Amino acid sequence: MVALPFTSGVEGLKPKADEIYGQLVAKLGEMDNIHLVDPSRLTDAEAMVPKEITDPEERLVLAARKLGLNVVLRAQITDLSVTHRLTGIYGMRENTPFLNLELDMALVDVISGAFFDVGSIKSNLEIDEVKAQAVAMGAKPDPKKVDELVKELTEPSMEWVEEKLEDHKWSGLVLAVEGNRLLLTVARDTGLNQGDLLAVQALGEKIKSGSGRMVYLPGKLIGKVRLLELGQDTSWAEVVPPEVVEKPEPEKLSDEKLEGEKMGDEAKAKPEPEPKLEPEPVVYKPGQVVRPL
Repeated sequence: MVALPFTSGVEGLKPKADEIYGQLVAKLGEMDNIHLVDPSRLTDAEAMVPKEITDPEERLVLAARKLGLNVVLRAQITDLSVTHRLTGIYGMRENTPFLNLELDMALVDVISGAFFDVGSIKSNLEIDEVKAQAVAMGAKPDPKKVDELVKELTEPSMEWVEEKLEDHKWSGLVLAVEGNRLLLTVARDTGLNQGDLLAVQALGEKIKSGSGRMVYLPGKLIGKVRLLELGQDTSWAEVVPPEVVEKPEPEKLSDEKLEGEKMGDEAKAKPEPEPKLEPEPVVYKPGQVVRPL
């Protein structure tokens, strides 16, 4: 996967977005089941996408496929504001002001091009009414309070990413084909083992979703492959020949039945031979989708 640098829709908070991003990426890098790719590689790959494709989201997905990525993480600070809510016991409640910081996060499934999960992580701290009114009038919040809010966001952001990635169904891509061997974006972090079987599917039809994103539907099954070896980033697999369905042997008839069949055959017109249907050739090529069986 790749985690894109976090952005900020709130003026002056880009350094805080960078701070959250740095801490989250450091923790993701310590996880054995996640292989992080430097986002600069995605930027370079995006420059190679044909200029005819102008939609930035589609260009991002196509570039991620070129690198064999499975997931793209993106996030943005969307709000730093004051809200009031009732606190205290019933009958003695106060309308207490809070300073709130909000981070919107999204995980993009590279194979389909769709968001497979989005979430909003929030942190808040109680402040006094005077400072609350000042912020509401356009004053900048206390930097120390903002630092506390950022610190409180980091851990739940990491927990959100871990939970969503754990639920995400793994899939990969065919990178190259050499004879009956396929180079796949399958690595040790997938939990697969040598000898495991995988299904290879065509990349399905491209459609525009209700939100305007270009997404790809699941394609038809091409065939199956068996993992030969697992590397850190990629693995080789061999094509599994399609199963041969053996025709049942004809029934052995007795002499009397054979004589009867012969007389019956002479009385019947000789049927036309059925044309032989040749099976469609199986073609494996880069860009096809790989999924566990």
